Formats: sequence, structure tokens, C-alpha cells
Amino acid sequence: FSPVEFDPDKFTSDIMADPPPKAGGGKGGEQNPAGTWTGGGDKKDGKPETKGGPGLPGKKEPAEDVSKMTNDRKFIVACEKIGKIGDDAKAKPLALMQLQEKVKKIQSTYGIQSITIKDKDGEAKVTVKHPGKEKQNTNEKEPIKVKLMTVAEMMKLAEAGKKDLETRVKGKEDPKAHTMKEADAKAIAEEVKAAHYVFEDVTVAQKGDRWEYVLNLAGKTRTRLGGVLPRG
Repeated sequence: FSPVEFDPDKFTSDIMADPPPKAGGGKGGEQNPAGTWTGGGDKKDGKPETKGGPGLPGKKEPAEDVSKMTNDRKFIVACEKIGKIGDDAKAKPLALMQLQEKVKKIQSTYGIQSITIKDKDGEAKVTVKHPGKEKQNTNEKEPIKVKLMTVAEMMKLAEAGKKDLETRVKGKEDPKAHTMKEADAKAIAEEVKAAHYVFEDVTVAQKGDRWEYVLNLAGKTRTRLGGVLPRG
């Protein structure tokens, strides 16, 4: 089981040397790429009777077909998704480059005309523009606000996540053979992703005779750690 080499300075310099494309971001540039139950209802034994339908636990709404969306609908959905990012960032701030990466994906998915990010004093204001059926859709008067953190703060969280990954792997691997089962390897990836929001994604895959974890930070990926696969 090899020691992990994780250099935050190098990770930072790599990210800063080739930052994710700004989704109209940074300093104003633009891009143009293609509870308690109350109320009535049926009851059984004094309890509300649940019926199959949208919104029930364990039941997912079907994905909306982007190709069938009107321009007005695309604008609304894009704003909703960016608004969700802003809501989440109140408790879990993002570095500017992380926000840019997330917004870039939204802009690409819905073919939004332009998304502008202006950052100042630890806060970003996101403006969306997209042509509508009757007029230009824009939220210029009420841009979406997103709480930001510094790159140094992001790297501190990433370092903590990397150390947590190491600890979880050592706790799951066989202490003598240093091997680890596939189910355990995949469970660790999901646990680290859930525990450390700073990572866009955490995946694990087989490479040779090892498990290797890939940490996605602001669109940049780094392979960090691998336990040996069980033999036989």
C-alpha cells in the first residue's frame, strides 16, 4: 500500500494554470455556446393512505427532455438550478472556480445564451440571459447570489477530504494483505463524496492490481489512493 503524495500547492497551481472555462464568469465576461400531515384525504386505521404518485419517497420524477423545452422553459430551469446552488452555498460556500464549473455545465446543458458571474467581497452575482418567445429573458434586476470562499479555503477542505479517504481505506483493507473488496472500495468513494462537498465527484476504478480513487475538484481530477485487489 503506497503512501499518498498530495501537494496542495501543486494542486492549486495546476488548477490556476488551466482554470475551467468561465461561463460568462469572472469579471463580467459572457459566453454564447450552443412536515406534519394535515388536511383531508383517504385514511386507513386513522392514518393517511399513501398512493403511488410523484413526490413519494423512493419515487423519482422522470428527467425532463431538454430537446422539447421552449426557450422560456430553459431559462426558468437554468435559473432554478443556479438558485439551488446559491441556496446550498449559504451553508457550504464555493470557490469562484467551482461556481464557474457548475454554471458552465448548466449553460451547456440548456444552451443558454449567456451567463455572467460577477464576484465581490465573498459573494457572486449570477445573471442569466436567454431569448424568449416574446422578449429577452433575463434576471438582471435580481441576479442570483452565491456565497464564495477563497481558493485557500477550498484547498484546506480538499486536504481534509483526502486524509479522510486515506483513513477510510486503511480501516477497510485487510491489515495483513492490504487488500480491499470491490464493495468496500465503492462504498468509500460514496462516503467521501457525501462527507466532503468540496469534491464535485469521487470515483473508484480498477487499474492493474489496485483500486484507484479519482477526486474531482473544480473540474480538475487527481488520482490519489489505491488499495490492492484481493487475489483469487
